[in-house]
Amino acid sequence: MHGSSEGTSMKKKRILTLVTGGFDPLHSGHIAYFEKARELTNYLVVGLNTEEWLTKKKGQYFMSWKERAEIIRHLDMVDAVITVPDDDKGSACGAIERCLEIAQTVVFANGGDRGKDNTPETERFDKDPRVEMEFGIGGSDKLNSSSWLLHNYFERQRKIVGI
Repeated sequence: MHGSSEGTSMKKKRILTLVTGGFDPLHSGHIAYFEKARELTNYLVVGLNTEEWLTKKKGQYFMSWKERAEIIRHLDMVDAVITVPDDDKGSACGAIERCLEIAQTVVFANGGDRGKDNTPETERFDKDPRVEMEFGIGGSDKLNSSSWLLHNYFERQRKIVGI
C-alpha cells in the first residue's frame, strides 16, 4: 500500500516504523528523519497531527492536514499516512495503538530532539514488548525547523511591507 492514506485494510504486518509530528510545513530535516526511520523496518507510517493540535502547540497551523498528508504520502520512503488522534497529553499513543492493529511490533522512531524524558509515549508503552522506542533518529542536530522557516518568512515579509 505504498503512499496510501487512512482506511486501508491489510494482513497484519510483522513490524513497522511509526514517526509522528506536525510536519507543518514539511522541510529537509523531516525528509532526512523519514529516510532514517524507514531504514529501521521495511514499512514506514507517518502519523500526522491535526490542525487542532498544531493550533494548541503553536497558536496556528500553516497547511491543512489534507494538504500535508497529500504531500507526505507521495514520498518514496512513506508507505502510509494516518491521523494522530489528539489526547490531553499531546502524545501519539493513539497512533501507536492504530499501528498495533496492523502490525505485531511497532518501532516508534523519535527525532533527535526527543528522549525518554520528554516523550510522553514512554510512560504508556515502555513495558509493552510490542512497542520499541527509538531515539535520535536522523541525528541529534536539528537540521531545520518548521517554526524557524515560518518565522524567517514572516520577518522577510515585515521588512518588505515596512512593519
